[in-house]
Order: sequence, then C-alpha cells, then structure tokens
Amino acid sequence: MAVQDQIADTFNEFVEVTRVGVNFEIENETESYVAVPTEFKLFLGEGEAAEDWDDSVTIPFEDDRVENGQFIVEPGENIALSIENVDHLVTALNDLTSIGVGYQSPYRMADTGHGADIPGAIQEFGLCILEVLATNSFSSCPEPSELLGWHLTLKKFELVIEAEADLEIPEIPECSEFAETVGLDLLEDACPS
Repeated sequence: MAVQDQIADTFNEFVEVTRVGVNFEIENETESYVAVPTEFKLFLGEGEAAEDWDDSVTIPFEDDRVENGQFIVEPGENIALSIENVDHLVTALNDLTSIGVGYQSPYRMADTGHGADIPGAIQEFGLCILEVLATNSFSSCPEPSELLGWHLTLKKFELVIEAEADLEIPEIPECSEFAETVGLDLLEDACPS
C-alpha cells in the first residue's frame, strides 16, 4: 500500500472536518493599461465540478456585493471577502474527493457604471479588432509586453479548516522496557537510567 493511501485512510478513519472557511482577496490592476471592470466568480470543491464551473461548488461569500458567488471588481479596486463555513467543502474533505479550483473572470469593456474606460479601450483595441475581423492579422494589436500588467491579482487565498480527530496514540515504552520486551540485553544496558 502506498504511503499516500495510508495517510488518506488514516485521515478518513480518524479525522472529521467540521468547518471550512475561505478568506479571499483580489485586486483589479487593469487601470495600468485600460481601465476595465471584471466580473469574478470562484469555484472551489469537488474537482470535476470546479473544473466545469458548476454552481454547486460556487463560494457564496458573505458580502452584499456578492450574488450567487459572483461579484464585480472595479479598476484599481481591492476586494477582500470571507465566509465562515462552506458546507460543500466540508463534505468534499470528509469524503476525500478530489478538490479543484476554478474561476470565471470576464472583462466588462462597456460597463461604464463600474469604471470602464470605453475611449481608452477603443484607442488601444479598436484598430486591432477591425484588422482581425477584416484580414485575420494581429499586427495592429497590443504587444504582449504591453498587456503584462493588465490583469487581476490574487492577493490572498486562505482555507481555514477545523477538524476533530479521534486518534489514540499508544504510550511509548521506556527504552529499558522496550529492550527487555524484545530481548535486547545490550540495548537495555545502554538505556539511560
């Protein structure tokens, strides 16, 4: 049996997760190039469901800005969110299913109500879009180096796990007691008194 299986079996048999909290912080740094708000949704739980962006593993942060796990991060905004307990994570850890993380983060280029810079977007991307549509060429598009700072930055991702364990570790015998039990006279003579 592999060590990994032994650890999993021991965890499964003796440890019960009672609470899983999530602390999360993200910053929208798009204003460094073209200010654009982004819509963000975090999926954390059973591996395949998280990979498939299944709403059953959405993290329902406890915040008025969050609806069905989704929230908007305006350009330059830093948002810190938390939730005390996520039941589906407790279940996943107790069932030892695979745990996965996924997210959706579409840019809202025309959402001026949340800080989108439409003139800046047209200036930086307008000619690029027209050229791609007309000629399938990217020569007028921004260079990757220009877009390096144009992103969201994850500042904190923290799981707070509470569990109860029912592990009884047997008493470890004294050196001389062990030596006597297994008939190692030389070891018994060497044991500290």
